[in-house]
Amino acid sequence: MTQDTTQLIIKDDNAYKLAQALYNTVTGKTESLSRSYSDNYEVHNESIVQLYNKMVQTYAQWEVISRNENITIFHIDNSKQVFSSIDRFQGYDKSSTSPVENIVITFNVLLGLSNVEKPQPYKISINITSKIAAKHKAKSNNSTRLLYRLFKGQIITIQIEHIDSIVAKNMLLTVDSWISEIELNKKNKFIVLLQSKSHWFLTFTSIAMFLISAYTCYSQFTIK
Repeated sequence: MTQDTTQLIIKDDNAYKLAQALYNTVTGKTESLSRSYSDNYEVHNESIVQLYNKMVQTYAQWEVISRNENITIFHIDNSKQVFSSIDRFQGYDKSSTSPVENIVITFNVLLGLSNVEKPQPYKISINITSKIAAKHKAKSNNSTRLLYRLFKGQIITIQIEHIDSIVAKNMLLTVDSWISEIELNKKNKFIVLLQSKSHWFLTFTSIAMFLISAYTCYSQFTIK
């Protein structure tokens, strides 16, 4: 009887999906899928609403047991606003004088998949960073490290915590589709050059600081 059961699992087209569900049931662990996008995207409130609508449409191909979204807006003055739904987000007060540094959008959904008995949780986290705000913060703090992050960082990152990789890839395709529709800001050629040389930025800064310190010390000792 054990032999027959083994042969049945091997022949089942859903064997991989069942194996993933079994792994999660036994270990309680999920896997992670991530991607980053580095173009200069112009993301507005309407863009986030559009992302929400696309995600809801994607869920429609499975049985949705429960779902919720969370949108957090971080300002460069270290303040933040948290919205527990897309409806609340649409009431966001745009009159704030502090620029938005980044927005984190989190979708949590519990799905019932065919041929899998236990519902599966999925978490999609999307981080949208404003380089303009980061540059402003870097100038106000006079921070070399922040400037390095400005040149090196990505604009949009996505991470999907999942059980079924096929479902996760479908969700990633949805985000890809959304991003392809976002308006692009033409990159400044000077910024592009700095980005390509950013791995030398900290080294150059360290050498420059050392030379300045050495010259200062030398000048003090040579003063009569």
